[in-house]
Amino acid sequence: MVDLPDVGDPVAIRDEQGRTYRSRVEDIDADIITVAQPVDLPVLEPFVEGDELLLTWTRAEGVAVLAAHLAATRTERTIRLWDLLPTGQSWTEQRREHVRVPAGGMVTVQVITDDTSGTSDQDGETIAPPQPLKAQLVDISEAALRCALTPGQDDEGLAEGVPVSTRFSVRGSEFEIPGVIYRRQEGERPEPTRLIVRFEHSERVADALRKEVFAVQLEMRRSRRG
Repeated sequence: MVDLPDVGDPVAIRDEQGRTYRSRVEDIDADIITVAQPVDLPVLEPFVEGDELLLTWTRAEGVAVLAAHLAATRTERTIRLWDLLPTGQSWTEQRREHVRVPAGGMVTVQVITDDTSGTSDQDGETIAPPQPLKAQLVDISEAALRCALTPGQDDEGLAEGVPVSTRFSVRGSEFEIPGVIYRRQEGERPEPTRLIVRFEHSERVADALRKEVFAVQLEMRRSRRG
C-alpha cells in the first residue's frame, strides 16, 4: 500500500531539475493525489502531462518522498489543480538539508594553493605544488561529496579546513568544483581514509548537480520496483 499525505497537508514538489515548489493536498481519490498548482512555476518551462516529479511532505520519521507523474491538469472553482499518479512506494529521506545518493567512479582531489607553480624553501629550492590525488566516490549531494582515498598516496596535506578542487562525473556529466575538507575520517587498516568535501560553488553549478542527484534518485526507485 502506498503511504500518502493527508488532505490539507502542505507538500513540496521537486522537478527533474531539482527545483522545489510549495503546494498543498486538495483531494485524494484512490491513488490519485490532487494538489494545488504551485504559483511559482517557471514561465518558459511549462509542465506537461507525463512529467516525472517527486512529492515530499514531513512526517514523524523524517521527510516522506513519493515518485509520481503529472497525470492531468485542470481548474476547479477557479483553483488550478494537478492530479499526480504515484509510480511506486514512498520512502523516507535522511534528516539532512540536502539529499545524498550513492555515487561511483573516481574523484580527483587537488589542494588549492596561492601559487600553483610551487614555492621556495629557506635554501631557495623550489617546492613543487601538491599533486592531485585519486579517491573513490562514496556518495554525493548538491552540497558535498564523500570519498575514500586510494591507499599508498601521500595524503597528509588533505586535512580538515584545507581548500581543494574536486573533479568527478555523475551520470556522464563532468564537474570541477572547489570546496573545503569538512571532515577527515581515518579508517582502521586496511580500511581507507575517507574525506567529506563541502562544496563552494555557484548556484548554476549547484542546479546542475542537483539535477543529476534527482535523476539518480529516480533510477534507484525504478530499479527497486523492477
